[in-house]
Amino acid sequence: MNHVNSQYLQLNPLVEKNAMLFKSPQSHSATPETIIGPSIRVEGQLIGEGNVTVEGSIMGMLKTTKDVYIGDKAKLQADIEAQNIIIAGEIKGNVKVYGKIEIKSSARIIGDIEAGIISVETGAMIKGKCVTGVTEKATVLSQGGDVIERKRKNIQTVASKV
Repeated sequence: MNHVNSQYLQLNPLVEKNAMLFKSPQSHSATPETIIGPSIRVEGQLIGEGNVTVEGSIMGMLKTTKDVYIGDKAKLQADIEAQNIIIAGEIKGNVKVYGKIEIKSSARIIGDIEAGIISVETGAMIKGKCVTGVTEKATVLSQGGDVIERKRKNIQTVASKV
């Protein structure tokens, strides 16, 4: 066991800062399973079933059945699909959330948003359509490569450009 790594995990500010964000009745884990740090750039598809924190940049797609936190310095050119999401950074792409999306005042989103519940702080910028009432679950690949499809419900309400 590497003592430095275990000490780092205990003191990692990203884990401590975001642990409270993922505490909800639906969450099985209070901490993110995957952290994309501020110096990391990911190109491609991130598909999983755990909580994700992004402080760096992603080009491509991010899909999880759990929660996502996008930090205020994060920059994504990606479509995102998750159960719940908090956005404080920049996104160019579509966002689909089956639970709640919280858009912080520092957020900049260019793309369409579909969510069960939308919360927007004063100062946030959104350029695209916002649709509420989405209750379908994310479809992800299991470790064996099988597709897991969840039940779909129709979209209940549509809001025009925000």
